[in-house]
Amino acid sequence: MLRKLLGPLSREEQDLVRFYRALPMPLQNELLQRAEASHNAVLRMKELMSRDVEKSFPYDENGLH
Repeated sequence: MLRKLLGPLSREEQDLVRFYRALPMPLQNELLQRAEASHNAVLRMKELMSRDVEKSFPYDENGLH
C-alpha cells in the first residue's frame, strides 16, 4: 500500500532517500522486504485486536483447560 505524498519532502526525508538509493540493490530489496513484513504484522495485529476474545476456555474431559 503506497501513500501519496502531499507536499515536498523534508530535508530529513530527502537525506533518507539519498542514503537508501546509495545502498547496493540487494540491501535495498532486503530493507523493502523487512518493511513490508513489519507493515503486514502491524495490520494483522490491528485485525486481531478488533476480534472478540473468549475470557474463559471450556474444560476438557479431564477437567483441564
